[in-house]
Formats: sequence, C-alpha cells, structure tokens
Amino acid sequence: MRRLTKRLYALLLAVIYVSLSVCCPVRAAGPSYSNEAMNIWGTGGQVTFDLSGCDGYLTITAVISFDGKINSASGWGFDEYKVSGNEVTATVRADGANSWGFNSSVGIQVDGSDITRGKVVKVTGSGSYSGKANNNNQNNNNQNNNNQNNSNQNNGGSVAAGKVEVVSPAVSAYGTEGDDWLTTDGSKIVDMDGNEVWLTGVNWFGYNTGTNLFDGLWSAQLESSLEAIADHGFNLMRVPMSAELLLQWKAGEYPQANYNHASNANLDGLNSLEIFDYVLSLCEKNGIKVMVDIHSANTDASGHNHP
Repeated sequence: MRRLTKRLYALLLAVIYVSLSVCCPVRAAGPSYSNEAMNIWGTGGQVTFDLSGCDGYLTITAVISFDGKINSASGWGFDEYKVSGNEVTATVRADGANSWGFNSSVGIQVDGSDITRGKVVKVTGSGSYSGKANNNNQNNNNQNNNNQNNSNQNNGGSVAAGKVEVVSPAVSAYGTEGDDWLTTDGSKIVDMDGNEVWLTGVNWFGYNTGTNLFDGLWSAQLESSLEAIADHGFNLMRVPMSAELLLQWKAGEYPQANYNHASNANLDGLNSLEIFDYVLSLCEKNGIKVMVDIHSANTDASGHNHP
C-alpha cells in the first residue's frame, strides 16, 4: 500500500510538471537591445540598435523618441512604422517579411525638422511563435570566393590636391569589351572569361531619400567608405534611387547633394549627377559592381511604402 502511494505521488508530480510546462512555457527574460547609436542631421535622424532575446515571440515592438518634429518614419528590420507626436513605434513579426530583424541590427530613420536627439524608449514582445524567425542577417563574408580577376584598374575618378576629376566609367553596350561586365550561363553568373562569380552584396541608401548622395556622408568620407566596403569582402552595391531624381537629371536639374563639406571637400563644385558618375568610377576602381534599384517613385525616405 505504501509503495502504491509513492507511485501515485510521483505520478501526480509528473502531471503537475507537464501541466505547468504546457500552460506556462518557459521563456527567456524578454527582448532587449544594445549598442544604441544616434546619427542626427537636423532635418532627420537615425537610431540604430541590436535586438536580442526575441525568439519565441510573434511580434516585437520598439518605441523610439526624437526631440523635434517628425514628418515621416522608415527604417530597416521592421514591418511597420507609426508616428505619434515625437515617437515612432516600429513592429516586426516573426512570420513577416522582415523577420530577419529578430536578434539583429535594426534602425529607425525619421524626416522632420529641428531633430536634435533620438533614443530607444522600450522594446517589448507579444504573442507566441513556435517557428524560427528567418534571421538571415549574417554577413556573408565568405572570403570573397570570386574567381574574378579584378585588376582594379583606375579608369577615372582620381583625387589630386583635393580636386576630383570626373571621368565616366568604362561603358560596353554588350559586355564584349571594356570593363568586366557580368552575364549568365545557365544558373551561374559568370565574368567575361566564363569564370563563375560569387556576389556578396550591400545596400547603401540616400539617392532615394533626398540626400541625393549616400546617407551617412554627413559624417563619413566617400572614398574611404567605398574602400572599406570592398575591403570587407563586398563586391556588389545596390543603390536605391527615386524615379523623381532620375527624371530631374534627365531634365538638366540637379538637386543638391547633402554631405559633410569638411570631410568631402573634393566634391564641392560638382552637381549631384557628376558626383554619381564619380561614385561609379570609384566603385569600378575598387572592384565593386553597381546594381541600380528604382526604389520609389518620389524622392522620399518612406517612398517604398506608397502604392
């Protein structure tokens, strides 16, 4: 009788344990953030940070506060951005298109006026998700397995005595001569000699946002930044642009390129189209292919959200 009682007691404990496990699943301490960084330029600003502890949640919500007036918000690593007063609420779902934002580096960018400061207010999680978020935000620095023989010849865009000489990059309509244009062979991407090419890509926004140049050049230097991209193993750069900017260039209108004139004084005197030609020559010099992305109709940091 005593042995049976012990068995019943053990069975009861097991049932209680299983019940608690099902009803009250064990979850990590909760979503958090680190490495918060701020980049402000008056008419806008960015706050970047690293998410962690997001697994197991269906939705992650971040609230970011800015000093100043916010007109619109966008960013990366989130599915939705809502502006309320001087705060932006950004959300991402584990089963959404931007689920790679879970446990990754994410960012919020705003356009407005008198922006002087930005900070993360809180990061929270809600709902449950048993699957795995599609976190493909790994740096595919596969030591650049290209068989491509990038001689990195300088075909233009030299810097001498602080002055840029804009020389158009090599052009070949059919890729049969001139620069090393890429083509396809079945399911492979190959260079002009038929060698298979491994592309490692990076995005650099700005030509779609109203900067009319790469975002971030209010603190960085153009030439050294492109060299750093190549040195980190990237050989393809996707450049989002607005159709509005292209049409302005076509009409002979050149919106001002916004950059730090102290760090990029050699760009002074060039219009935004001439600077883009110079960018192409620098990419060619560093062995970086350029993929032009018509990202939005209007010049607008949130243009990709419009119909």
